[in-house]
Amino acid sequence: MKRTVIPLLLAFAAAPARAGIPAEQEDCLGCHSDPDQTFALPSGEKLSLFVDQEAFAAEERRRFELLEAHWDVVLEPQALER
Repeated sequence: MKRTVIPLLLAFAAAPARAGIPAEQEDCLGCHSDPDQTFALPSGEKLSLFVDQEAFAAEERRRFELLEAHWDVVLEPQALER
């Protein structure tokens, strides 16, 4: 059952991302599409808030391609050690 449920969940999660930029992201792009938008850190360093939409979309597509190519991989919980 795990082999069926996980790919289905991933497919449903991927559907909105492939449909284009949702309305709530349009608000984000109001600032993050401006290459000159920065945030001043306490150290005085300026952090760019710019998000390159082409690079972001390419990375998003790459992640879905990886998921599609490896949909049959059985995911098992792993113990995390510190």
